[in-house]
This record gives sequence, C-alpha cells and structure tokens, in this order.
Amino acid sequence: MKNLIFTLFIATVLYSSCSKEESVANTTIPPVGSIKRISETTFYNGTARTYGADFNYENVQLKSLNGGSIGSFELVMEGNKIVQTKSIVNNAVSDANNITYEGNNLKLIQQGDGSEKTEYNYINDQLASEPSSYSTNGGSFVLSALNSYTFNSNQNIASKILSFYQGINSSFKSGFDYDNKNSVFKNMNPYLKFLFNFESLDIKSNNNVLKQFSHSTPTANDSTQSHYYTIIYNDNNFPISVKKHRFGNNELISECTISYN
Repeated sequence: MKNLIFTLFIATVLYSSCSKEESVANTTIPPVGSIKRISETTFYNGTARTYGADFNYENVQLKSLNGGSIGSFELVMEGNKIVQTKSIVNNAVSDANNITYEGNNLKLIQQGDGSEKTEYNYINDQLASEPSSYSTNGGSFVLSALNSYTFNSNQNIASKILSFYQGINSSFKSGFDYDNKNSVFKNMNPYLKFLFNFESLDIKSNNNVLKQFSHSTPTANDSTQSHYYTIIYNDNNFPISVKKHRFGNNELISECTISYN
C-alpha cells in the first residue's frame, strides 16, 4: 500500500453549502484547538524538501487537506470513522485507500486496486504491530515490512522495532523519552494517527518525543542516544515548532511547524 505519508497527501477544500441567511451558522468553522496547518521540511544529503497542508473542516469534522499545487487528500466518513481516503491531482482521483474496522479498532488500510495493504493488530485494544504487504497481479500477499510496538503507562511508544523483508532482511529497534505536554494530534480524530507519518512527530503517542535511542539488536536492552528534539510550545502546551537533530553532531534532520484553530 502507498503509505499516506505526509509528503504524499494534501487535499481539496470542501465547503458545505449553507443558507444565505445571516442567522445560519458557518458549518466550515473548525473545532477550537484543532490543527489549522502543518508544514514539514526534511533535510537529506544537502537537499531540503518542504511540504505543507491546510486542514479544512465541515460540521466540526476534518474533511480535507489542501496542499496547493502538489495535490489533495479527502476523507470519506461514516460517523467518526474514516472509511476511505482519496488523493486528488488535477481534479481527478489518482489513488484511494479503503479502511475497515473491528469494533472501534482500525484493522486494515488497503489500496483501492487491492495491491498493497497494512494490517493493524492489537493486544487488549492496544496497538501491537503493523504488517505491510503487497500482491503482484492478484497473487498472494508478500510481507514487506513490520512495525512492532510496546507502549508505556502514559500511552507513549516505549519501543519500536522496524523490520524489512525485501532483499536482505533487517530489523532496527528504537526507544524514546517524552515530554509531559500535549501531542499535536490530541484534539484530532483518533484514526488520523494511522494515516500520516512525520519525520519530526510521533503522532501515535500521547506526548512528544524529546530523545530517541537505538539498540544494537532488536532483542538487546542496551541503548545509545541517536536523536534529540527541540520543541517550542504555545500557551496551551501544544507544539508549534519541532526540530529533530542527530545526536552528537547536531545535524538537523527535519523541522515541523504547526498552527491551531
């Protein structure tokens, strides 16, 4: 499945039609504390790439993200559940993903043509793993990558093991330290954390990463700090600027800016 990484989404503004009478409320007014805009710049081999999106609301629900010339990203809702996403380029749907649930747990995101999918497995309703796989010409699915998680008592990711199964199999384990402030996505639809990935942000956790550690092997208990984050907060303790640095040489890996409604 084509992951809905932040650099690949962005959406058309959906305005609801309302009565011309001044007494009718504007249904595009967003919820207080919701995300208004996110912009992230990543730095790699001397090249900086910046992507940004405006978040657009209808009837207090996020309906789309607008990234200007890059494209668009729309959400199809059933109640508070996101059941489909659409990537739009030049006013035409270029890609879609279908989303299914078991109860309140999001279980599967599958590309519209059925060729790629990511499944979500839980232990006691806590996310435990995300296997991603692909199928060629309608054949059996082949595992390509696996994210495995443990969470601490504050519902922050304590450890993450990322495994790849294409070419030479490899696995990498990371650990994290967090602040006690609000996550960027705290006031957003809880299922959005499955749709987007950011270099600068961990949106699956309740708080914000301050330090990242690497382990020599996936089963080792040793750890070495690999990255650190510098964060600026607003008066409500939400991040408005997050920078990720490599520990040791202070190299800037990425930076993200956020504004809120």
